Amino acid sequence: LGVYTPKPLTVKSRVRICLPFTDSEGKTLEETITGTVRWVKQFKGHYGSGIEFEDLDKKDHPMTLNFIQEAERLSP
Repeated sequence: LGVYTPKPLTVKSRVRICLPFTDSEGKTLEETITGTVRWVKQFKGHYGSGIEFEDLDKKDHPMTLNFIQEAERLSP
């Protein structure tokens, strides 16, 4: 996952990210995931960081895994 922040994250630090999803009825649902910062690069006054997910499973992260599978299916 790539994220943009106003201040740089620290490479190898652990972070928790709350991801919002919208269900078929328009209700916003959230999943919190834990990951490790793998890289940081400055970009137009902000910082882009690559986050590697840890411990994703269908029980606790069904929407995140669904999103990833759909993105992989649609990518060329």
